[in-house]
Amino acid sequence: MEIKLILEKPIAFYPQLSRALGGVEEAIYFQQLYYWADKGGREDGYIYKTKVEIEEETTLTRRQQDRIRVKFKKMGILEEKLIKAKGAPTLHYKLNIGIVQNVLMEWYERYYSNSTKGTNPLTENTTENTTKRREGAETAPTPTNVYSKEFTELWNTYPIKQGKLVAYKAWKKVKEPTSKLIEAVNKQKTWDQWEKGYIPHLATWLNQGRWEDEEPPKPKQPDKKNEKKPYYRGDKVVEKNGKLYVISNGEWLEFADDLKEIEYK
Repeated sequence: MEIKLILEKPIAFYPQLSRALGGVEEAIYFQQLYYWADKGGREDGYIYKTKVEIEEETTLTRRQQDRIRVKFKKMGILEEKLIKAKGAPTLHYKLNIGIVQNVLMEWYERYYSNSTKGTNPLTENTTENTTKRREGAETAPTPTNVYSKEFTELWNTYPIKQGKLVAYKAWKKVKEPTSKLIEAVNKQKTWDQWEKGYIPHLATWLNQGRWEDEEPPKPKQPDKKNEKKPYYRGDKVVEKNGKLYVISNGEWLEFADDLKEIEYK
C-alpha cells in the first residue's frame, strides 16, 4: 500500500488539546468523537460508536478507551447513555463542549501566566535547553492575565472557581456595577439550589444576566403534624425497602393483605 493512500484520511492532532486534556491519547479520543458528533443524526446529540470502530480509526485499545472514558466522565466532558440501536440497548456518547471550552481556557490562562514568568508550557521539558528561554523565541501575546481589582473581588466571592479567563471576558461586557453583582451572588448563595450545588459557572451567570434572577419558590413541606398515618386493624403500618410491614406487639410482620384494608387516621 502506498503511503499517500494511507495519508488520505489523516487524524488531525492539536497539541493544545493534548496539554489541556492531559495526554496525546486523550486528545485523539476527544477529536475522534468530536468529528462524529454532528454525524449521528440524533437531536439530543448522542452518537453510537463501538470500541472496535474507534480502535480501527485511532489505534486506541479498549483499555485505553475505558481509561479515557472514566477520566472524561469525572471531568464532565463525556456523557453516556444506553439507547436502543440495531434492536438492542447500546452505549451512546455525547461530548459536553462547554466543559471542554472551560478546560481549554483554564489551561490557556496557566500558559499565559507561565509565559510572563519565563516558562513556556508549550516547549517546557522537550529539550535540554527548555529551562532557558531562547532569546528571540516566539511567545504568545500577553493577554489580560492581570485581572482588575473589581473582577478579583467578584471572583473571590463566587463559589465556583472554574473558567476564570472566560468569566473575565464576560464580566468586561457587563454594564452593571460590580457591587450589584457581588450583592446578587451573596444573596443567591443562600438559595436552596445553590446550597445543593446547582450553581452555573461565573461566565454563564454573567452572560445570562443571572444577577436578575429571583429566588425559586421552596417546595412545600408536608404538614407532618396533621398527616394521617396508616394502620392495619389497629396496628401501625410502615414502609421499608419498598415493602409494607405491620408492627404488632413489637414484631415486624410483612403486610400481605389487600391494600384496601389499610386505614389512615
